[in-house]
Amino acid sequence: MSMGFIVQKVVSLGAYVTPTGFKESENKHIEWRICFNSGETELMNNLNDTQAKVYVLLKWILKEIIKPTNKEITSYVLKNIILWQAENTPQTEFHSRSILHWLHDGLRGLRTAIEKKQLNYYIIPERNLMEACG
Repeated sequence: MSMGFIVQKVVSLGAYVTPTGFKESENKHIEWRICFNSGETELMNNLNDTQAKVYVLLKWILKEIIKPTNKEITSYVLKNIILWQAENTPQTEFHSRSILHWLHDGLRGLRTAIEKKQLNYYIIPERNLMEACG
């Protein structure tokens, strides 16, 4: 599928609004969040085999190594790291021989996000996914 077609399809899937406020806000009980679940799923479904495997490996590392000590890092954070990798790198560079490189790159991105408390949400880059992390 061409990238233009995928972008068109993601845009056509629209957004949802959910009554979920910002965790640290005094007004969280009256705040709403815009969600792009269908579009994100479509983007994830269009990752190549190596990209999908890197995501699965990152999720395993999260579950087995990170989660026991840090409950704030979620698979949603990892999904955004993978989507940014895919955005910033030609898909042809993601091949079976480079899986360890991309896994290392994803872990480095996660470490940077944790240290700087900064990871832009892929769909709305102005939104910092790490803002409420302790």
